[in-house]
Amino acid sequence: MRSIFCVITLFLVIGLTISCSPVSRPNCVEIYGEDIPIFPNAQNITKDGPIKDWRESYTWDFTTTDNPEKVWEFYVNELTEKWGGVDFSSTQTPEEKVLHLEKACKFTYLIITTSPIDATTYRITIKLFKEPSM
Repeated sequence: MRSIFCVITLFLVIGLTISCSPVSRPNCVEIYGEDIPIFPNAQNITKDGPIKDWRESYTWDFTTTDNPEKVWEFYVNELTEKWGGVDFSSTQTPEEKVLHLEKACKFTYLIITTSPIDATTYRITIKLFKEPSM
């Protein structure tokens, strides 16, 4: 009975080791904060990052008189062609858009949050997160 338990435990440990090992993804791309373009009509730009803890993150804040949809379209068009962006936005939070970058070596996604400053100006916050893949 003890030997069966040891064999089962050994298979579990080997299985978990294999499943948690980093997967080699040929043709994946390393993406850094400086690779993300700044929106052409951005003003009052501030940048922060990289901040490295269990993941790597970058943050940009800016203002613009362009509507949030135009900002979102710019990033979708720029990043989808380069890095296979897939829209993971929720209709329940229209002020927040999420773009997963599938060609990245790590689990990488961009979150764009918008808020009105006045009738014609918006504050845009962009966060880029790079998380370890499993």
